[in-house]
Amino acid sequence: MVGYPDVIAPTNYGTLSAITYSNVASGAAAIVYNGTAGGGKVVYLAFPFETITSATARNAYMASVLNLFTAGSLKFDSITPLPGNKLKLAISGAAGVYTLQTAAVLNVWGSLTNLTNTSGAMTFTNSTTNSAAKFFRVKSFP
Repeated sequence: MVGYPDVIAPTNYGTLSAITYSNVASGAAAIVYNGTAGGGKVVYLAFPFETITSATARNAYMASVLNLFTAGSLKFDSITPLPGNKLKLAISGAAGVYTLQTAAVLNVWGSLTNLTNTSGAMTFTNSTTNSAAKFFRVKSFP
């Protein structure tokens, strides 16, 4: 049991409040740093995780933390050649909206389409291509 809430405050270096107390005037119960200003990702709680007594709330918080660490970890599961010089791309990873980009050379990328991943997996079939080589990558939207 926690006798009183510890209060922490985010800095201005990419750290944000993740959980706030309803009965404390200022400060946060948890902060998050998502690596945007350089470095790794961090979630810091001002209380022991096991003191979240509601299993539903505890599972929701842990799912959010895991999503932070796995977001953007998409991978191409398969690339299947189809008739008519087409390709079918199978992609898996965290739910979200992503931009599929293509390039004929690796340093000149252009957006092809936006893909929405709601189930952890998505597919895309490209139209006929005239280029001898084509590269694909998926990035977080926008």
